[in-house]
Amino acid sequence: MSTTSRPPTGRAAVAVLGAGALLALALAGCGGKAPAVMEKMAIDRLHTVVVLPLQSPQDAGAGPVVSGMLLEQLAALRKPGLSAVEPPVLWRLGTGPLADRSAPVGDQQALRIARDMGADAVLTGTVTYAVQLVAGRKMPAEMEGPMKDMDFQRDFAARRATAAVNVQLLSVADNRAVYAHSGAAGGDGGLQVLRDAADAAIAPLERYLRQSRPSK
Repeated sequence: MSTTSRPPTGRAAVAVLGAGALLALALAGCGGKAPAVMEKMAIDRLHTVVVLPLQSPQDAGAGPVVSGMLLEQLAALRKPGLSAVEPPVLWRLGTGPLADRSAPVGDQQALRIARDMGADAVLTGTVTYAVQLVAGRKMPAEMEGPMKDMDFQRDFAARRATAAVNVQLLSVADNRAVYAHSGAAGGDGGLQVLRDAADAAIAPLERYLRQSRPSK
Protein backbone atom coordinates (compact mmCIF):
# COMPACT_ATOMS: atom_id res chain seq x y z
CA MET A 1 0.00 0.00 0.00
CA SER A 2 1.46 3.36 -0.95
CA THR A 3 2.29 6.06 1.61
CA THR A 4 3.81 9.49 1.26
CA SER A 5 7.55 9.68 1.90
CA ARG A 6 7.19 12.58 4.37
CA PRO A 7 3.96 13.58 6.09
CA PRO A 8 2.82 17.18 5.63
CA THR A 9 2.96 19.60 8.54
CA GLY A 10 1.37 22.90 9.47
CA ARG A 11 -0.78 24.48 6.80
CA ALA A 12 0.12 21.73 4.34
CA ALA A 13 -1.22 19.11 6.75
CA VAL A 14 -4.44 21.06 7.24
CA ALA A 15 -4.83 21.38 3.46
CA VAL A 16 -4.37 17.64 2.96
CA LEU A 17 -6.76 16.85 5.79
CA GLY A 18 -9.32 19.25 4.40
CA ALA A 19 -9.00 17.75 0.92
CA GLY A 20 -9.42 14.28 2.40
CA ALA A 21 -12.57 15.33 4.23
CA LEU A 22 -14.05 16.82 1.08
CA LEU A 23 -13.12 13.69 -0.85
CA ALA A 24 -14.76 11.51 1.78
CA LEU A 25 -17.98 13.51 1.52
CA ALA A 26 -17.99 13.17 -2.26
CA LEU A 27 -17.20 9.48 -2.03
CA ALA A 28 -19.95 8.81 0.46
CA GLY A 29 -22.52 9.94 -2.09
CA CYS A 30 -21.24 7.82 -4.96
CA GLY A 31 -23.28 4.78 -4.04
CA GLY A 32 -26.54 6.71 -4.41
CA LYS A 33 -25.93 7.89 -7.96
CA ALA A 34 -27.48 6.17 -10.94
CA PRO A 35 -25.06 3.81 -12.71
CA ALA A 36 -23.41 5.08 -15.86
CA VAL A 37 -24.80 2.06 -17.74
CA MET A 38 -27.68 -0.21 -16.73
CA GLU A 39 -29.23 -2.22 -19.58
CA LYS A 40 -31.75 -4.29 -17.67
CA MET A 41 -32.99 -6.42 -20.57
CA ALA A 42 -29.42 -7.40 -21.47
CA ILE A 43 -28.63 -8.16 -17.82
CA ASP A 44 -31.69 -10.41 -17.63
CA ARG A 45 -30.19 -12.62 -20.36
CA LEU A 46 -26.98 -13.30 -18.42
CA HIS A 47 -26.43 -16.63 -16.67
CA THR A 48 -22.67 -17.00 -16.10
CA VAL A 49 -20.37 -14.10 -15.19
CA VAL A 50 -16.56 -14.36 -15.08
CA VAL A 51 -15.07 -12.01 -12.48
CA LEU A 52 -11.57 -10.95 -13.54
CA PRO A 53 -9.00 -9.51 -11.10
CA LEU A 54 -9.44 -5.75 -11.31
CA GLN A 55 -6.47 -3.71 -12.50
CA SER A 56 -4.68 -1.81 -9.73
CA PRO A 57 -1.43 -0.27 -10.99
CA GLN A 58 -0.87 1.72 -7.77
CA ASP A 59 -1.13 -1.37 -5.58
CA ALA A 60 -0.90 -4.76 -7.25
CA GLY A 61 -2.67 -6.49 -4.37
CA ALA A 62 -5.77 -4.30 -4.30
CA GLY A 63 -7.28 -5.50 -7.60
CA PRO A 64 -7.40 -9.23 -6.78
CA VAL A 65 -8.71 -8.45 -3.28
CA VAL A 66 -11.59 -6.37 -4.63
CA SER A 67 -12.42 -8.89 -7.37
CA GLY A 68 -12.68 -11.54 -4.65
CA MET A 69 -15.11 -9.32 -2.76
CA LEU A 70 -17.23 -8.80 -5.90
CA LEU A 71 -17.24 -12.53 -6.65
CA GLU A 72 -18.36 -13.22 -3.09
CA GLN A 73 -21.15 -10.65 -3.32
CA LEU A 74 -22.52 -12.02 -6.59
CA ALA A 75 -22.32 -15.61 -5.33
CA ALA A 76 -24.13 -14.64 -2.11
CA LEU A 77 -27.16 -13.53 -4.13
CA ARG A 78 -27.96 -17.22 -4.82
CA LYS A 79 -30.09 -16.37 -7.83
CA PRO A 80 -31.40 -19.29 -9.93
CA GLY A 81 -29.79 -19.34 -13.35
CA LEU A 82 -27.03 -16.91 -12.38
CA SER A 83 -23.52 -17.92 -11.35
CA ALA A 84 -20.26 -16.00 -10.85
CA VAL A 85 -16.98 -17.79 -11.54
CA GLU A 86 -13.25 -17.06 -11.34
CA PRO A 87 -10.99 -16.71 -14.39
CA PRO A 88 -8.70 -19.52 -15.59
CA VAL A 89 -6.41 -20.79 -12.86
CA LEU A 90 -3.20 -20.18 -14.86
CA TRP A 91 -3.98 -16.49 -15.10
CA ARG A 92 -4.91 -16.24 -11.41
CA LEU A 93 -1.56 -17.84 -10.53
CA GLY A 94 0.26 -15.29 -12.69
CA THR A 95 1.54 -17.69 -15.37
CA GLY A 96 -1.09 -17.29 -18.08
CA PRO A 97 -0.98 -15.09 -21.18
CA LEU A 98 -2.66 -12.19 -19.35
CA ALA A 99 -0.49 -12.34 -16.22
CA ASP A 100 0.84 -8.76 -16.56
CA ARG A 101 -1.31 -6.93 -13.99
CA SER A 102 0.31 -3.57 -14.86
CA ALA A 103 -1.16 -3.58 -18.38
CA PRO A 104 -4.89 -2.86 -18.57
CA VAL A 105 -7.07 -5.67 -19.85
CA GLY A 106 -8.97 -4.44 -22.88
CA ASP A 107 -12.65 -5.11 -23.40
CA GLN A 108 -12.00 -7.52 -26.25
CA GLN A 109 -9.46 -9.47 -24.20
CA ALA A 110 -11.93 -9.74 -21.34
CA LEU A 111 -14.72 -10.83 -23.68
CA ARG A 112 -12.44 -13.45 -25.22
CA ILE A 113 -11.82 -14.96 -21.78
CA ALA A 114 -15.57 -15.12 -21.19
CA ARG A 115 -16.20 -16.74 -24.58
CA ASP A 116 -13.41 -19.30 -24.01
CA MET A 117 -15.00 -20.21 -20.69
CA GLY A 118 -18.47 -20.45 -22.18
CA ALA A 119 -19.70 -17.55 -20.05
CA ASP A 120 -22.26 -14.90 -20.97
CA ALA A 121 -20.44 -11.94 -19.47
CA VAL A 122 -17.28 -10.75 -17.76
CA LEU A 123 -16.89 -8.30 -14.88
CA THR A 124 -13.75 -6.18 -15.04
CA GLY A 125 -12.52 -2.78 -13.93
CA THR A 126 -9.94 -0.80 -11.96
CA VAL A 127 -9.04 -0.04 -8.35
CA THR A 128 -7.06 2.84 -6.90
CA TYR A 129 -6.00 2.76 -3.26
CA ALA A 130 -3.74 5.15 -1.36
CA VAL A 131 -2.82 5.75 2.26
CA GLN A 132 -1.46 9.05 3.50
CA LEU A 133 -0.29 10.30 6.88
CA VAL A 134 -2.02 13.53 7.86
CA ALA A 135 -2.04 15.72 10.97
CA GLY A 136 -4.27 14.03 13.49
CA ARG A 137 -4.21 16.89 16.00
CA LYS A 138 -2.92 20.45 16.08
CA MET A 139 0.85 20.79 16.06
CA PRO A 140 2.39 23.79 17.90
CA ALA A 141 3.94 26.18 15.38
CA GLU A 142 7.32 26.17 17.14
CA MET A 143 7.55 22.39 16.68
CA GLU A 144 7.01 22.30 12.94
CA GLY A 145 10.63 23.01 12.00
CA PRO A 146 12.55 20.62 14.25
CA MET A 147 9.93 17.88 14.18
CA LYS A 148 11.34 14.62 12.81
CA ASP A 149 9.39 12.14 10.72
CA MET A 150 9.19 9.48 13.42
CA ASP A 151 8.16 12.01 16.05
CA PHE A 152 5.42 13.29 13.77
CA GLN A 153 4.14 9.81 13.06
CA ARG A 154 4.16 8.80 16.72
CA ASP A 155 2.67 11.96 18.22
CA PHE A 156 0.58 13.66 15.56
CA ALA A 157 -0.05 11.56 12.45
CA ALA A 158 -3.23 9.76 11.51
CA ARG A 159 -3.70 7.34 8.62
CA ARG A 160 -6.13 8.35 5.91
CA ALA A 161 -7.00 5.93 3.13
CA THR A 162 -9.02 6.50 -0.02
CA ALA A 163 -10.20 3.92 -2.54
CA ALA A 164 -12.06 4.10 -5.83
CA VAL A 165 -13.50 1.12 -7.70
CA ASN A 166 -14.73 1.26 -11.29
CA VAL A 167 -16.49 -1.81 -12.69
CA GLN A 168 -18.11 -2.76 -15.95
CA LEU A 169 -20.06 -5.84 -16.89
CA LEU A 170 -19.44 -6.80 -20.52
CA SER A 171 -21.98 -8.95 -22.33
CA VAL A 172 -20.59 -11.47 -24.83
CA ALA A 173 -23.79 -11.47 -26.91
CA ASP A 174 -24.02 -7.67 -27.02
CA ASN A 175 -20.23 -7.12 -27.26
CA ARG A 176 -20.40 -4.11 -24.96
CA ALA A 177 -20.88 -3.01 -21.37
CA VAL A 178 -24.40 -3.60 -20.04
CA TYR A 179 -23.51 -2.25 -16.58
CA ALA A 180 -20.92 0.31 -15.52
CA HIS A 181 -20.61 2.13 -12.24
CA SER A 182 -18.07 3.61 -9.83
CA GLY A 183 -17.81 3.62 -6.07
CA ALA A 184 -15.41 5.21 -3.63
CA ALA A 185 -14.73 5.38 0.07
CA GLY A 186 -12.41 6.88 2.64
CA GLY A 187 -11.41 5.93 6.15
CA ASP A 188 -8.65 4.70 8.40
CA GLY A 189 -7.41 2.18 5.84
CA GLY A 190 -7.42 -1.56 5.50
CA LEU A 191 -9.90 -3.89 3.89
CA GLN A 192 -12.98 -2.00 5.02
CA VAL A 193 -12.22 0.99 2.79
CA LEU A 194 -11.80 -1.32 -0.22
CA ARG A 195 -14.98 -3.20 0.69
CA ASP A 196 -16.99 0.01 1.02
CA ALA A 197 -15.80 1.20 -2.40
CA ALA A 198 -16.58 -2.20 -3.97
CA ASP A 199 -20.04 -2.23 -2.37
CA ALA A 200 -20.81 1.19 -3.82
CA ALA A 201 -19.65 0.16 -7.30
CA ILE A 202 -21.75 -3.02 -7.42
CA ALA A 203 -24.76 -1.88 -5.36
CA PRO A 204 -27.14 -0.88 -8.21
CA LEU A 205 -26.50 -4.16 -10.06
CA GLU A 206 -26.85 -6.19 -6.88
CA ARG A 207 -30.08 -4.40 -6.02
CA TYR A 208 -31.54 -5.00 -9.49
CA LEU A 209 -30.59 -8.68 -9.46
CA ARG A 210 -32.25 -9.13 -6.06
CA GLN A 211 -35.45 -7.55 -7.33
CA SER A 212 -35.57 -9.22 -10.73
CA ARG A 213 -34.85 -12.87 -9.85
CA PRO A 214 -36.27 -14.95 -7.02
CA SER A 215 -33.80 -16.32 -4.49
CA LYS A 216 -33.20 -20.03 -4.05
